[in-house]
Amino acid sequence: MRPEAVKVIAILAIAHATCTLLWLVATAVMVLAAGKPADPTLSVVKTDGFLFTWSLGTSLISFALAMLLLFAATSLLSMKSWARRAMLLWAMAWIFLNVAGVVVNVKYLYPLMAKTSVENATLAKSLGLFSAVVLGVAWPIAVIAFFQRKNIKNAFVEAASASAVL
Repeated sequence: MRPEAVKVIAILAIAHATCTLLWLVATAVMVLAAGKPADPTLSVVKTDGFLFTWSLGTSLISFALAMLLLFAATSLLSMKSWARRAMLLWAMAWIFLNVAGVVVNVKYLYPLMAKTSVENATLAKSLGLFSAVVLGVAWPIAVIAFFQRKNIKNAFVEAASASAVL
């Protein structure tokens, strides 16, 4: 039997992966398109070599992690034994990526935005930090805590042994 909480986490993870993939496609189009992006933060990123390279690199990593999250989340619904471990791997990698992103933003991007007097820089900073903390750190920590619970581990062990019997 699949615990209902696993289904809820799976649905939230599918939504997160889908939104992340859509955001990555939209961002890639804006960064790689000719001309000045409408987003002032992307405008600064596009004109700075380090930030442009960082953005492309982290976007590729984010894409791979979003795909891992999507596959793991859909596999949670059928209680695949590897899905729990994949969710833990995703969560740890996602936290690392987002903490590194916050460091780069605070130490490099935000001072550069202040120098170029980007409109709405305070709003961009606030939204960036808020999303990094909530979606980039708090949500994966909740996933780690959830999948480390003994009853959840046992549910996956039981599901694996039940499928082995069939």
